[in-house]
Amino acid sequence: MTKIQMVLTDMDGSAVRYKNQPFNSGWDAIGDALPLELRKQWYETRDYYYPRKELYSDWFNTQCRLLTGLNLNTVEKKIFPVPYAPGFLEFFAQLNPEIITGLISSGVDLIANRVRQEAALDIVVCNKLHTNNGVFTGTGEEVVGLWSKTVFLEQISKKTGIPLEQICYIGDSENDIDVLKAVGRPYIINPHPNVKGLAPEIKDYMEIKLD
Repeated sequence: MTKIQMVLTDMDGSAVRYKNQPFNSGWDAIGDALPLELRKQWYETRDYYYPRKELYSDWFNTQCRLLTGLNLNTVEKKIFPVPYAPGFLEFFAQLNPEIITGLISSGVDLIANRVRQEAALDIVVCNKLHTNNGVFTGTGEEVVGLWSKTVFLEQISKKTGIPLEQICYIGDSENDIDVLKAVGRPYIINPHPNVKGLAPEIKDYMEIKLD
């Protein structure tokens, strides 16, 4: 069996599970901090753009604008403490310290950086939201397009010198499919229907066996 030298995970729905549907996502948890009318626009925006893969940048920027003027403290009450998937923190805590760990997500830095800190991850690649004096500016930086995770997987592999076949990746949804197919050890957790059967399915992180 190939020795695993790196473990990477998706964030929303995989590492963290907010109580919203259908994605259990931190993005939608942030949207829930908006006033009712803007919250309605948030979800209408998501539902319009999700099937239109080529328009992800428009989706990201539109939702950033909806956050304009929102207080950071109001959002933090919606997103913290981070609702981790069962076994997530325990799994990463017990890994061999020589294994590189990380997260690739189209989610945002507010949550991803907290996950990095609490799970002691080595690598985090995610999108960014801008704030000024504790208020959202309505702008952000699109780093990871919803459908471009393999680009970052390959960059990380090249930078660390760890081949794809020695990488484990854990995901749950359609935008994880290409990454799951590319790595040597894929796992699906909390799966959406369209990814079932692509990789071994697990109920929680403590079921993953790397050796």
